[in-house]
Amino acid sequence: MRSRVVTLLVLAACAQTPAKPEPPASPAEATESDELLTEAERELQLWKQQTDVMYRRHYDTARRLRGEHELEVALREVGSALRYKPKSEEALRLRADIRRNLGDRAGEVETVIEDAWEARQVRSEERKVTVRRKLAEAERAMEVADYDRARRAYESVLFIIDVARSDGDFDRELAKISAEAKVRLEKLKR
Repeated sequence: MRSRVVTLLVLAACAQTPAKPEPPASPAEATESDELLTEAERELQLWKQQTDVMYRRHYDTARRLRGEHELEVALREVGSALRYKPKSEEALRLRADIRRNLGDRAGEVETVIEDAWEARQVRSEERKVTVRRKLAEAERAMEVADYDRARRAYESVLFIIDVARSDGDFDRELAKISAEAKVRLEKLKR
């Protein structure tokens, strides 16, 4: 208890004593701090180089072992590489590939999901292109008074949009086109 009181008194006294500004560093002290900074920078650079070398060594070994079908050892090596560079995309891809080869479904499922998403995007764009092409065809048919061909083109547009709606691929652009096509088709039927 007594030591706490003494400590508090010392702290209170220090708080009341104004701090004296430190004298400017002498040239010798400045040189010494510059040397320490330079040394720290060299050590950091050396550490980065060692990290790069160790990463590359483990990564290259993992690739070689994968090629030799030593998948378990290759997986350990790529894990070692990732300890040096945890966010390395090439090492992460290699690990996923090795896992897939070992029968791990996680990497495969991720690939399947990505492929399905891309296929859906492509299908969506193809539908929009087809719809625009059919609309242009209908407009050309209207210009030359080929109303039967225009009607078929508008009906095709509406069919494609209905399929898109049932697939859950219906957006504002298709909604606008659908409304326009319905109005024009109604005018043709009169």
